[in-house]
Amino acid sequence: MYVLSGFAAVARQIANELALEPEDILKGLLAAEAAGAQGRVFNAWLDGSDQLGRHLTVPLLVDIYRTHRPSISLLPGVLHMLESLRNAAYKLAVVSDGPLQSQRAKMEVLALERLVDRVVLTDEWGSDFWKPHHRALELLESVWSCRPTELVYVGDNPTKDFAGPNARGWLTIRLRLKGQRLQELEAADSDSSAQIELHSIEELSSFLLARAHLKR
Repeated sequence: MYVLSGFAAVARQIANELALEPEDILKGLLAAEAAGAQGRVFNAWLDGSDQLGRHLTVPLLVDIYRTHRPSISLLPGVLHMLESLRNAAYKLAVVSDGPLQSQRAKMEVLALERLVDRVVLTDEWGSDFWKPHHRALELLESVWSCRPTELVYVGDNPTKDFAGPNARGWLTIRLRLKGQRLQELEAADSDSSAQIELHSIEELSSFLLARAHLKR
């Protein structure tokens, strides 16, 4: 959702400057991503047109993307799940990677600091501490005085989400939603795989609430 919001912001801003339709720009960016250019979408899109390359640069497009105010919202059912988990005495945290300005904008729009107990933006320490680095996990273990075996990590990206918490002894859950951008992405090895895979917000909520009940 954030990626689509960012691409749409880029399309709107440069459409006026180049007398193009924003819908056509958005389609081009999404096509570049779908073709496998993740992380280099703007490069691929500009490389496909000499005319665009004469007027635009990758750093300009990246800056628009990173500084836009995202048009995003929580998935249906997430707010209710978070409220239910807090009522069940769960401590909740969000650990997020990426350029700090972009991540702060996401947290603000979603009002996550009011919905969870801790927000950890790893770029505050620098990109060397992005996932799968353990620093954010160590911080949560410390501030909550928890043993790793008491903690659960929920994520969707096997390239970075699960190796760290697996190594520390956390329970790891992959939320693999239909239509999700990373739905088809497979883990490189068992260390990078989640221990449990769930396929809906409702399934995740039920699992975590049942786990809380068993530990009482």
